[in-house]
Amino acid sequence: MHHDQNIHLWPAVTSCRLCEKRIWVWQPHEYREYKLKTDNPDNIAIWCGMSGIVHKNCHGTPEVLISIHRGD
Repeated sequence: MHHDQNIHLWPAVTSCRLCEKRIWVWQPHEYREYKLKTDNPDNIAIWCGMSGIVHKNCHGTPEVLISIHRGD
């Protein structure tokens, strides 16, 4: 279990959503809203919001693609 790269034990908070490096407790970090792109060919009404933790000195905005498809 200690060889798993995705496990974040104290003092790590999580990994940065921009640079993918670990964020340690003593590093300045903040929540940023994701830029959402949608793949919605059926024009289904949706509302979605996301935020993630990033280093304060990392520039940019995290992005994610949301796909909504009818299961016919």
